Amino acid sequence: MDARLICGQDVRRSGIWPTDEARIEAFIQRHGGTLEAAPVGDAAIMLRWTSLDGPCKTATGITAREALRKLQAEMV
Repeated sequence: MDARLICGQDVRRSGIWPTDEARIEAFIQRHGGTLEAAPVGDAAIMLRWTSLDGPCKTATGITAREALRKLQAEMV
């Protein structure tokens, strides 16, 4: 059994990894505001960006990297 599986969940999907932290910091430096991460069930992660002016955008993905990619696509 893979030690990364806990209660049937792959823990690699449910958290923010150091490489994700670097991407998130770069996103915040570019766009400002705050970025919040939260698990969505046992299979996804949600990122919510709130600008300094108040608007909020949310993206969900299987990993934090995927969610951030979707959020960045919305910023264009």
